[in-house]
Amino acid sequence: MGVSCSPDLANLYGCYFEERTNIHSHPNVPFYGRFINDYIGLVYVLDVKDAMAFFADTIIFDNCTIEWLASDSYMTFLDMTLFFDKDKILQ
Repeated sequence: MGVSCSPDLANLYGCYFEERTNIHSHPNVPFYGRFINDYIGLVYVLDVKDAMAFFADTIIFDNCTIEWLASDSYMTFLDMTLFFDKDKILQ
């Protein structure tokens, strides 16, 4: 990210591959987002292992390795933490 156009190029690169997967229209993905090279997605699956496998098998960028992390209770993304409260509502 050493030059001013790097974030724009990273966003275009990511958008290209995301459009090929049609991830934004997938029925099991109510939310998917990206900020330059940080990704977050909410997917309806049975367990954490299935969530990681889903994104690893669906979002594939040429010449790029994406490290997916998953949790069924909370997740940190950039400077925020998303979590399910005691009533199972996403906060």
